[in-house]
Amino acid sequence: MSRRFVVFAALFLLFFSVAGFLPGAESCARTPDGKDKGAGIYDYEIRIGWGGYPLADGLFFFDSFPLFMKYNDMNYYIPSSMEDIYRDYRGPAYMTGLISAEFDINFKRWFALTVGLGFNGIFQNVYDPMTGRRAGQNSGISVSIVPEARFNWLNRDMVRMYSAIGLGLTLGSMTERDFGYTDLMLYPVVQVTPVGISVGRRVYGFAEAGIGTQFLGGMAGVGVRF
Repeated sequence: MSRRFVVFAALFLLFFSVAGFLPGAESCARTPDGKDKGAGIYDYEIRIGWGGYPLADGLFFFDSFPLFMKYNDMNYYIPSSMEDIYRDYRGPAYMTGLISAEFDINFKRWFALTVGLGFNGIFQNVYDPMTGRRAGQNSGISVSIVPEARFNWLNRDMVRMYSAIGLGLTLGSMTERDFGYTDLMLYPVVQVTPVGISVGRRVYGFAEAGIGTQFLGGMAGVGVRF
């Protein structure tokens, strides 16, 4: 997983660093008087990204810390009655990883405020203990909103490096078919980006590391400044 992510991030950064030198991109990166319009001049940005392990979702919904999967609980469950012996059991659980959309306002070359929306999908097959066949599926979603302060500590024409911190909320819902009810949870988000990098002018690629309850690990994506 980590090797694929590194390759994915490298390809995005390479593509958009080259795209920044294309004639069309160059013309968009200039002011009406013909002067070069560097990355730090644009007022707004929109970014979309993917990646990272949704830490709080894994802990709240599964009471565990799986890497996109959960143990098969048939191997660990000790029945306490005859009814429990014939209870459906759960297979591995999977999550999509965090899919994010973000709107940024650049107040200074070194400072921006952002509002991000995050989405994570969760699904897990349920099996009949007598036949071993799939009997249904547990599924859920979580949606987070996270205002964030971003600090650009390197801001060049083509390359920007930054750190960020954000506080927000996540609303999660999980329908458990084997127990016949839906869990609804609301929990806080504390998210820190120790280091991130974007490459490009008006259209750019980015990659960053994240530590927090919204996601843990790396994220990569694309953005546009205007």
